[in-house]
Amino acid sequence: MSNHKDEFCNPLLSVITPIYNCEDYIGDCVNSLLGQSLENIEFIFIDDCSSDKSIDRLNEAVSRYPDKFERIKIIRHSKNRGVAFSRSEGVSASAGEWIIFCDADDMVDRNAYELMYSAGRDYASDIVVCGYEIFGKGIGSKVYDQGNGEIGADELFARICGLSRKTMHGALWNKMIRRSLLKDVRFPVEASYCEDEVALFQILMKQPKIHILDQTFYKYRIRNNSLISLKDETMEKQCAVLVPFITGLKINATEFQKDALDAKVVRLLYRLLKSHRLSHREFYNRYGDWYDKVRLEKRFNILERIHLQCCLKGYSFAGGIIGFCNDSGYRLIKMFRKFKALLQKR
Repeated sequence: MSNHKDEFCNPLLSVITPIYNCEDYIGDCVNSLLGQSLENIEFIFIDDCSSDKSIDRLNEAVSRYPDKFERIKIIRHSKNRGVAFSRSEGVSASAGEWIIFCDADDMVDRNAYELMYSAGRDYASDIVVCGYEIFGKGIGSKVYDQGNGEIGADELFARICGLSRKTMHGALWNKMIRRSLLKDVRFPVEASYCEDEVALFQILMKQPKIHILDQTFYKYRIRNNSLISLKDETMEKQCAVLVPFITGLKINATEFQKDALDAKVVRLLYRLLKSHRLSHREFYNRYGDWYDKVRLEKRFNILERIHLQCCLKGYSFAGGIIGFCNDSGYRLIKMFRKFKALLQKR
């Protein structure tokens, strides 16, 4: 389906979907995308040398939509290049006035892109954000409302990086973005975690106009072997890529943006400490310039701050106990919220 007819050259929207080993889910994803109510969409699927039958399942799903063939590009890699490279390649291959991303194991409501595009037009926005639902086997589902109305770029920056009491997800899959904003945006191609957030930081630094819809359109699937669920196992490598990349963005940043970027790095390094991939001595040798900023971070809760101090001082046993208590507390809170929601439904 790599043919892309010349007459389809001015799509309203390009949807970019990186694919890697999603044979069980890509069919549902394709159906949700090709069934969108917005007509003038370009679909770009990038198979990053999957070792399963993802490409076969993709072709099977696409074959059921012959009227959409001219709108579809399928790009295949001969070797695995990583999700950041796939995203960047998708942007380069796209022609849409707007761009949005979709993960290959997720789904999108049928009217999502039509309503988001209409909001961008009606409110003269540069970015349109929607709510999302997280679901997965054994974890149930939870809806995350992102708010409603206009929000400043710095406020969104603050919510993503932890500078605000309110938090928002920094992923790209629930944000429709004018393609002009993606000009000169770089993806950290060796990263497989937070690579979309880092791209979004560069976009927000351009001070776009942002509108949030109080509707939940995106369905985000959690899998045991998904990249997000494996992040702690790869934090050493991810931090080695992301910390210098994010630090480099500060060259053209305002003071507020520098604070936000610093806050993001501190959170990444704290997750690295929690993963126990480095000893406290190795951590200091690699990230000594950040040591005081991490040590003095005040935005964590009390257990997190105690845990952090234990990790920085090499008290691994005590840190493990404190970390376990903190994580258990979060789990109990989530269980309580689920139980409360069930009671409210009755």
